[in-house]
Amino acid sequence: MSQLLKESILSKLDTLFNEVIVVRTNDAELKKQKVIASDLSIENWDWSQGVGIYGIWRLYKITHEPRYLAYLNGWFARRQAEGLPEKNINRMAPMLTATCMAEELGETRWLAEIAEYADWIDKRLLRTQENGFTHCTSDHLNEEQLWVDTLFMSGLFHAKASQLLGQPQYMDDVAYQFLLHIKYLVDRRSGLWMHGWSFIERNNYAAALWGRGNGWAAVGSVDFLEMATKETANTRFIREAFVRQMQAAVHYQHNNGMWSTLIDHPESYEEASGTAGLTYALLKGARLGLLDDRCRDAGWAGVQALIARISEQGEVADVSAGTSVGRDLQHYLNIRVRQRAYGQSLAMLALGEALAHLNS
Repeated sequence: MSQLLKESILSKLDTLFNEVIVVRTNDAELKKQKVIASDLSIENWDWSQGVGIYGIWRLYKITHEPRYLAYLNGWFARRQAEGLPEKNINRMAPMLTATCMAEELGETRWLAEIAEYADWIDKRLLRTQENGFTHCTSDHLNEEQLWVDTLFMSGLFHAKASQLLGQPQYMDDVAYQFLLHIKYLVDRRSGLWMHGWSFIERNNYAAALWGRGNGWAAVGSVDFLEMATKETANTRFIREAFVRQMQAAVHYQHNNGMWSTLIDHPESYEEASGTAGLTYALLKGARLGLLDDRCRDAGWAGVQALIARISEQGEVADVSAGTSVGRDLQHYLNIRVRQRAYGQSLAMLALGEALAHLNS
């Protein structure tokens, strides 16, 4: 059975990779769905593409397939030739993979940019009260706002850059950001994460336990814990918050392995990108010895649910479109289901982690 499952996962990963690297320019069917090229094309520099290349990097780490590394080298060469856009919290995401490649493969071409981006976070990123990372994007500064996806988009890169550049204060800052985000975003009753916090309004907006947001928090937490080589009071606190979140996620998982777009509202629609993020974190947390067999089993149920939603072409069904912080729960229910590059990429992360289990 495990060999059949491994072959199925390898086949799906191949189709996911082939689909995510397609350059979209004039797809009539997608335009009917009001999907624009930048939402699907990996040939841009922003958070969605950052998730995409991180998925490919993790896949290379597990399989050692030369074509994955060749694609990443080509992708970074094209971005360097084009020039990079203005910095914001989300546009840090592609630097995570560049930093992984520099540290683990000795790749030196991006060292100057890695140092520049890490210094921007350290010295020029707009901060909230209590010195939090402001979730500034290309559209809005979002002053005095903490968002659940910040730790993945910028925190993981800053932590990895800390190790590469020999700047321990960066790692300390990221650990602090986790503690601050846990303080303001974790729901005390469930242990799940809320979408946002405003220091101006002193509230969590709709206090939504958003599925993909919990995926971002879970992936960010488990990958940060893997990077943190020393046991400290901070890492113990982050680990306990992660374990509690994962136990709560298991409680709310549907029988078919999926999670809803609002995790604690099972009547809300089932959503694949959040499911993928949680699946990755459950499996990886179990592999690292942080989570128990019940969490591992929930991760495998998530794998089966994702496999069922990946078409022969490699499209992932049931992915919700981009989601800003909502002031009521209906905001989340109104988000349309669309094909998105980050849906493909999060599915790659989840299935890649499943493959790591089968290879161990």
